[in-house]
Amino acid sequence: MRRPWPGVPLALLLIITTSVATAAQPAPDEDMVMRTTEVPGSGVGVTLPVEWRIWSFTDDRAREGIFANDVQGKRTCAFKLLTDVSSAVAMADETVHAVSRQSVVQQTTHDVPAGTAVHVSYRGESLPDEPWFVQHHYYLDVPRGVVSVGCYGDPPAVDRWLSIVEAIAPLPADGAAVTPFDPRVEVPENGLAVEFGAEWTVDSASRWRGGVLGGDFVFRARTVSAADCWMVDVTDVLSLLEVSSPDDWRTAFIEAVEQEQAPFGPMSPGRHVTEPTVADAGLSSANGVRLDWENWGGQPATAWVFLDGERRVVLFCRSEEPPDDDWLSIAETFEFLPSEE
Repeated sequence: MRRPWPGVPLALLLIITTSVATAAQPAPDEDMVMRTTEVPGSGVGVTLPVEWRIWSFTDDRAREGIFANDVQGKRTCAFKLLTDVSSAVAMADETVHAVSRQSVVQQTTHDVPAGTAVHVSYRGESLPDEPWFVQHHYYLDVPRGVVSVGCYGDPPAVDRWLSIVEAIAPLPADGAAVTPFDPRVEVPENGLAVEFGAEWTVDSASRWRGGVLGGDFVFRARTVSAADCWMVDVTDVLSLLEVSSPDDWRTAFIEAVEQEQAPFGPMSPGRHVTEPTVADAGLSSANGVRLDWENWGGQPATAWVFLDGERRVVLFCRSEEPPDDDWLSIAETFEFLPSEE
């Protein structure tokens, strides 16, 4: 089963798609296991393991918040201060009213360190009765308003994300410490690492199939300027086992587009795709092939195919206004991780 942005209510989407003022992920410190990040404007912070990649959204006061993603754990949460509601209970009641006509809804309260949190969970009546299809949202009263928390993951959290809400507490008088941003995204499960700057959000909590060629979805990275990159592991795609030369890869992409193997992949929206040019990637960091499209669903696009023995990984990026280097600066950071013995 596939669905876009599983478990993300509209309020959460507004946080994710607004502008990013990057007080983003601090670099992990050998002596620091946890890190506290302020929910902008709220006077409270959430404490998460340093493995979580965090962005702060502050350009629009109506949509201030933070977006946190545990790439390896495939978990994503967004936190937002609501100042136009009277209380957490009132916001929960509003949510229940909005979804009750088409959903199975539960509303509960929980005592957490920061006070009392109201939890609303709901699942569309037409969807399977499985944890993946249940959306969870928490509302917490704080002195400056109500903090909204929405999370999703694959697999979903057994505790229904209560431990995330329990990690919220008032900030100390001197605020949360700020340390440098670490761009590295490492996914040991797929044996790869790559760097994305602070302007990129990275979402790994998804059941999308891989992009154009099929394969295993690793993560999706996006910017507020509508750049969109997909990392896909195609090592186990049987139809690609004999693909080797740049021209072979060009043919493979053309045939995949014609067969519409990934209607929910980066080819959406739009079906018009020009034929790509192809060349050796020319990377100093990895062997590979580069393909460029003038038009992929209305946007220029570039795919980087990284090769190492039988390993095959694709980074597919597109944007109406691609960078001058067509994402070369990102592709150059790619590396296959040593296999674990």
